[in-house]
Amino acid sequence: EANAAALELFGAHSDRQFIAWFERIFIPAALDLAADKLQALWEGREALLTHTIAVKTLDGQILTVILSMVVPSSEDGYHSVPVSALDVTPNLNLRRREDEFALILASAGEGIFGMDRGGSCTFVNRAALRMLGYRDEKDLLGRDMHALIHHSCRNGAAIPAEDCPVRRACCRNSAGRLEDEVLWRADGSSFPVECSSNPMLRDGAVVGTVVTFIDTTDRKARDAQLLQSQKMEVVGQLTGSIAHDFNNLLAILQTNLHVLDEKLGDATDPEIGEMIDDAASAARDG
Repeated sequence: EANAAALELFGAHSDRQFIAWFERIFIPAALDLAADKLQALWEGREALLTHTIAVKTLDGQILTVILSMVVPSSEDGYHSVPVSALDVTPNLNLRRREDEFALILASAGEGIFGMDRGGSCTFVNRAALRMLGYRDEKDLLGRDMHALIHHSCRNGAAIPAEDCPVRRACCRNSAGRLEDEVLWRADGSSFPVECSSNPMLRDGAVVGTVVTFIDTTDRKARDAQLLQSQKMEVVGQLTGSIAHDFNNLLAILQTNLHVLDEKLGDATDPEIGEMIDDAASAARDG
């Protein structure tokens, strides 16, 4: 016999359907109960026995339930064992989701941390701890993240908390993205980052901010090398163009000097002839 709550929990529409399911599914699922504990319960040496099992209900769901069994006293020796079942599936599912969320945070390559409306850290992943130079999340949880990691600009100028663009997501309920920002490590050094902040909402109300960031030190170094390479390429092209034009001018100069020397011939003043020869020689040498 089962009450209405048990019928609903296990998807049965009648006592008969429930009893058939109970004998076919429930009892085999509970067979791993220790025989000595069952015997102790039956003999009255144990007042209560609890056990957690997973069963498939009549409507196809997989439930995790905690069974509680008690054997009341009986003068005629007949025992009717009342069994209560508490569905803990939602709690287990919530725990699984929390574990999955923690695994995602731990596996992410980007630094990720959360803040409440006051700016205090509520969670932080391993990548963020590593980049910020902290060893344990306890070093950050509950502390003011702006004061710790975003208090100053690159030049050391202070950033007031009310002007912090990272906290703006929480204060103004708007997402933000910063492509050239700096964060400060535990040892007092800074590093360039690209970060984004997004409000966390619960029932339509802002309860905090989640911030993701990446260290752009290596990328900036590569960009600087690329820029320097491009500058050198432009300088090389400009130098080659100037040299080409200069060689053309020298060729014209040599031609004109040769023509001038032939026209003047032997009547040329020796001093003028020497000057023409010097100029022609210099033009040939570049």
